[in-house]
Amino acid sequence: MKNLILNMLLIAIISCNPQKSIIKQQRISWGYKNWVKDFKDRTFCKCLLVGYGQKRIVDSIYEIDKIYYNPIAIAIFDLKIDSVLQKELLKMRSDSLLSISIISEAAAGKTVFRHCLNFYKSKELNSVVKMESLKWSRISNIDSLVYKTIPTF
Repeated sequence: MKNLILNMLLIAIISCNPQKSIIKQQRISWGYKNWVKDFKDRTFCKCLLVGYGQKRIVDSIYEIDKIYYNPIAIAIFDLKIDSVLQKELLKMRSDSLLSISIISEAAAGKTVFRHCLNFYKSKELNSVVKMESLKWSRISNIDSLVYKTIPTF
């Protein structure tokens, strides 16, 4: 009888962990189950902006297309995405310079969209996602990360 009561008490304590309930609710409300697609989509969109690299174009896109305002992406994804895209920007610049001497002048120049699409489908981006999944799974309070980056008033 004493063991039964102890076991029931232990089960009650384990099942009533409020932290697990909070993080579960946060993950539902922030769309955690879609984070891989969201991360890759965000990477593709930001790759285009970095690739085109003209402040006027980028500012216009940010003003017109509200998809770029994504609190989770800004708070959690962007730091990693921006660092990964620096390497991709160097590749795009190199490819653009090479194309000038290889193909006709009319067809030479940037191939930003194709490069970003290929990167979107690449094993390299998949490995970045895999590393980020560890980071995502260890987040104990999504709201605090978002509100630290994007304060609410």
